Amino acid sequence: YLIDHGYNIIINKNARLGSHVHLRHGVTIGVRNNAQEKLKISPVIGDGVSIGCNVSILGQVRIGNHTSLGAHLLVLSNIPANAIVVPEISYRNLQPKSDH
Repeated sequence: YLIDHGYNIIINKNARLGSHVHLRHGVTIGVRNNAQEKLKISPVIGDGVSIGCNVSILGQVRIGNHTSLGAHLLVLSNIPANAIVVPEISYRNLQPKSDH
């Protein structure tokens, strides 16, 4: 795998990463602390996956091959192969309306 700007990257010892995985800074790949989950199962990351800045992949999650995960995501469920996932962006204009 390739670590780009390797600052603050956390990978659980039981996580499985495929070949040619690209990690950017602030990535966390680990177990999900949930009282209902008795087994602490780490994620499985496929081949050729690109993981953006500050992405957290937690729990029993599978990321399919050749998937791109955009920055600032919280991934708690499976992502299929060849997917492109970006966060939903909410925009609110805080400028006062003009009377013109």
